[in-house]
Amino acid sequence: LTPRMDYSFTSHQWQTIQQLPGDYMTARHLLNAKLTYTRDSWTLQAYGTNLLNEIYIAGSTYGPANFLGNPRQYGFRVAKTF
Repeated sequence: LTPRMDYSFTSHQWQTIQQLPGDYMTARHLLNAKLTYTRDSWTLQAYGTNLLNEIYIAGSTYGPANFLGNPRQYGFRVAKTF
């Protein structure tokens, strides 16, 4: 059984050297986790990303178009090796 947690902090930043108001990206805190169980050739994994459900701008284009980061996601994975 293998647990794993990842935490990342990205400070505020500007996307361009002009530093226009629309180019400012606020700070963000992201927390991801997964729990993996391996037995013989089988692997079972439960995972979650952006567990704090942080809403943040991941990028933008010139003009009023922002790209948001991924929302909270979770799920299961099953794998078998041969």
